[in-house]
Amino acid sequence: MEDHHDELLAEQDKELEKIEEENRQLFESLGISGDELVNALHDPGRFKHEEWAVLQRQRDVLEKAIDARLLAARKSKKPTQTKPSHIQGHWIFVK
Repeated sequence: MEDHHDELLAEQDKELEKIEEENRQLFESLGISGDELVNALHDPGRFKHEEWAVLQRQRDVLEKAIDARLLAARKSKKPTQTKPSHIQGHWIFVK
């Protein structure tokens, strides 16, 4: 069972690396950093009132969809405990 989890983690790690590379290439082609994009998207002064309202609605929809998918993933895959008991299950390990 642990080997299966290791395989899944390795696959997810490869997918994450692919996404990070695609993001790097996108930001490079745009000539901005990810932080600059995030800051711009959180600045209501850069948008008309109507545009800002649409962005906020779309952000809410996306956040709810992501939360629902994360919740579904957590419910569908309950891994056996392979880490020390003092580490809580809600922590996300990143490299």
